[in-house]
Amino acid sequence: MDKRKKVASYITRYQMLENTECVVVGVSGGPDSMCLLHLLMDFRQTYGYELHVVHIHHGLRGKDADEDMAFVENYCRQHRLAFHGFAYAVEQLAQAWHMSGEEAGRKVRYDAFYQVLQECGKPGKIAVAHNSDDNSETFLLNLFRGSGIAGLTGIKPVRGQIIRPVLCLERAEILEYLQENGIDYRTDATNEETFYTRNKIRNRVLPYIREEINEQAGKHITQTADHLNEVFTYMNREMEQAYGQMVERKGGKLYISIDCLSTLQPVICKMVLRHGIEQLVGKLKDITAAHITMIMALLESETGKQCNLPYHLVCDRQYGYLRLYREEKTKEKQEILICETEKLKENEEIILESDRGTFSIKMKKNVDSFIKIPEKIYTKWLDYDILSDTFEIRTRREGDYIVVNRHGGRKKLKDYFIDLKIPREERDHILLVAKGNEIFWVVGYRISERCKISEKTRAIVQITYDEKEQK
Repeated sequence: MDKRKKVASYITRYQMLENTECVVVGVSGGPDSMCLLHLLMDFRQTYGYELHVVHIHHGLRGKDADEDMAFVENYCRQHRLAFHGFAYAVEQLAQAWHMSGEEAGRKVRYDAFYQVLQECGKPGKIAVAHNSDDNSETFLLNLFRGSGIAGLTGIKPVRGQIIRPVLCLERAEILEYLQENGIDYRTDATNEETFYTRNKIRNRVLPYIREEINEQAGKHITQTADHLNEVFTYMNREMEQAYGQMVERKGGKLYISIDCLSTLQPVICKMVLRHGIEQLVGKLKDITAAHITMIMALLESETGKQCNLPYHLVCDRQYGYLRLYREEKTKEKQEILICETEKLKENEEIILESDRGTFSIKMKKNVDSFIKIPEKIYTKWLDYDILSDTFEIRTRREGDYIVVNRHGGRKKLKDYFIDLKIPREERDHILLVAKGNEIFWVVGYRISERCKISEKTRAIVQITYDEKEQK
C-alpha cells in the first residue's frame, strides 16, 4: 500500500484528527519526525488544522544539536510553518530532579508540547513520530526486563491528546517515503551507538531476527502486542469493577477486603493491588512483581503481619482486610499530662490541655452508695481513692495492663486491643488514664474494674474528654 494512504487510513481508524483545530508536532529533524511533519502538512487540506512545530535542544551533542535546531527552524521558515524552539540543560535537570537523563528529556519534551498546545488555545493534538520498529523495540526491551502484560501491549496509537500517526510504518518504509518525496533530514550519530540497551536491540537484535529467523518479525511482534492489548483491556475492565467493590479509601489509607480479594483470579488480584498502589502514590515505577507477591503472602498470614514497599508504603493484614498506607517518617513524641488528685477540691474543675483535646476533671465527696452511674463514652466516673495521689494521661507503653474482673484479673493492654480488633497503628494514638503500667481508663473504651464505683467508694473523680476537631 502507498505509504501516504497507509497513514491516512491509520489516522482514520483511530480518529486521530477528528475535531482538531491545532496540531503540535515534535520535530527533531531526524527521518521519522520529518516524515511525520511532511504528512501532516499534506493532511491539513483534509482536516483544516493549524500546524505548530516544536523542536527541543537537550543541551547535548554540542554543534550537532545546534545544527539540528537550525535545520528544523530553516525548514519551517521555508514552508511558512510556526516554529517553537526550546533549549534545556537536560543533564543538570536530571540531577536536580533525581531521574535518568532519558526521563528528564522526555519530561521537558512533553512539557514543551503541552505548553504550545495550551498557547494555541484551540482543540488540538500532540503528534509524535514513533514508528513500528520503535514498537517492536519497546516490546522486546520490556520482555527482556521481565515486564508484565501491560508492558507488552506496545506503544499506543492514541493516548489522551497524544497521537502517533506513523506508528503503522516501519523504519524502512519511512526512509523510502523520504527518498520518494525528496525530503532532507538529519542523522543522529548516537542512534548507531550500542552503548544504550535500546540501540543494541535496534541495531543488533532486530536485524538478526529479520535476517536469520523471520523477515516479518517486526510485523508479527506488533500484531502480538495488539492481541495482548485486547487481553489487557478486558482484564483492566474486570480489575476496575472488582476494585470498586472491595476497596475503600479512608483518608490516606486503602482498606481492601480479604474475603473479596481471595475470590479473584490471581492475575486480577495482583492488578487490584497495583492499582491501589498507583492510587496512593501516583506511580508504579519501582513496584516489582516481588513486591506484589509480598502483599499476596499476607492473605495467608496472621493478623498484624506487614510488609514494607517503595515510596514509604506499608501493607498490613488487619481483621478482614489488607490496609495499604504511607508510613509516617517520624514518630510523634509522647505527650504526658499529669493530674495530682490531692489538689482536687470538691466541685472545682481542673483542665488539662492536650494537642489532641481537653480533659476536664472534677471530684465529688460523700457519694451515695446507690448512685446510678451513667454510661458515656467520653465521660467516666472513677473511684477517687484508687486513683491515688497522682495519675497521668498518655499513650501506651510496653508492659501496660488493665484489670478486667472483680478478682483483680489482669489483661495486657496489647491483648485487649487485639480482642477489640483495633488496628496496630491506631493503638499508638489511643489515650490512656494510667499510673505506672496500670491503666484506669482506655479513653473511648472501658475503665478498669478496680476503679469502678462500689459501696466502699467515698469520693468520685469525673473525667471528661473533649477531642479537638482535626483540620
